[in-house]
Amino acid sequence: KSLTSSNPQERAFLCSVRWLMNNAGWLDSLELLLLDAAQPPVLREHLASLGRFLVGTVHESGRVVVACGERGKCLHSKACFGEWDVASPESGSKQSASGISYELALMPEESIYLGCVSKNFLEIRGLTEGGTTLLRLLELSTSADPALLAVSSPDRPSRVHAVALLSALKRAVVYAHFRGKGYVVKDGVLLGCHFLLYRGSPAAVHSDFGVWVTGVEHDRHSTDSQLGGAFDGQAEADASCTSWLHVQALTRLLRDVSKRLILCSVEGNPPRVTELCVT
Repeated sequence: KSLTSSNPQERAFLCSVRWLMNNAGWLDSLELLLLDAAQPPVLREHLASLGRFLVGTVHESGRVVVACGERGKCLHSKACFGEWDVASPESGSKQSASGISYELALMPEESIYLGCVSKNFLEIRGLTEGGTTLLRLLELSTSADPALLAVSSPDRPSRVHAVALLSALKRAVVYAHFRGKGYVVKDGVLLGCHFLLYRGSPAAVHSDFGVWVTGVEHDRHSTDSQLGGAFDGQAEADASCTSWLHVQALTRLLRDVSKRLILCSVEGNPPRVTELCVT
């Protein structure tokens, strides 16, 4: 089919499909690395106890949310996925005794893990049409500015969009990697890193590590012209520069809160995850 559309967001999505097709070899290997991620027996047991096909919906914020039912509560308390958020009135979520409705909001990487890695455990409604579930979830997780999406065209994919999509895939791979090692993985934005690693439930223990994924630094406020126009293979190199000053700042900050920094990269052919613990 011709990759054309009059809608800027649809056009950007189709450009991403073309970009993925043109880089199919390496990205297929990266996707297999994600989908073949190990799943710890305890986590597999928790998910199996919830049954198959837990239903999630795409919120207007772009995040995937799960209704506050018994299965949603177990997904949070036992398997340690998601964070509770106040539900919008039109969501139809069950109210608590206080009269406030809650729903379980998932990180993009959690949505990809549950929707793709865990044997399609999570059925997500409200995704865009076309493409695989993984591609549509990656597209959702990029949260690119519509003004940036509008600069893409069928013959000239936006480098901003391409780098954002690749970065989302790398973060998902790293998330699955540490989940496979038995860690509970949570958002690390409060400490300036990508993820925090816990050896148990975050309600019971403090995190031990902060994770910074190299090669995913992407400034979505940059314009396509500032990044040099169409994606030409240099975009990943532009995104992969992690300065030693940044590493030093993260190390000092995490040490002050009794954590250590792990620098993580996804590279090579075939791709693999490498770790470096900075003390």
